Amino acid sequence: VKNNWATKDYVKYVLEREKAISTIYSNGVAIPHPMTMCGIKNTISVCVVKDRMLSSEKNIKLIFLINLRKDSYKLHKTITAYLVDLMENKKAVEELYKVNSFDEFMRIIYEWKGDVLCP
Repeated sequence: VKNNWATKDYVKYVLEREKAISTIYSNGVAIPHPMTMCGIKNTISVCVVKDRMLSSEKNIKLIFLINLRKDSYKLHKTITAYLVDLMENKKAVEELYKVNSFDEFMRIIYEWKGDVLCP
């Protein structure tokens, strides 16, 4: 919101979504996103949670904060499929959890799945 990548209601919508249904999934992967796509610029923010973070007895390791424009349905489907594959792959999650830099994170992503998100 501060960078003008999402509407001012973005945080409200993400929190509403989280209250309705948790977005913490398999193997410690969390994918918070708003109930309504309200992005101004398509972005995915990533956090590797190094300090133990528990929510509802689930240990969160990776957070992918999704922010997409309303016209990005196809991209939404691609990202969703990619993240479902990732969260079901415990080895890939563990490798990403151990990274210490953005370059290392992206290297593992590309080695694991290729350039699927940036054709």
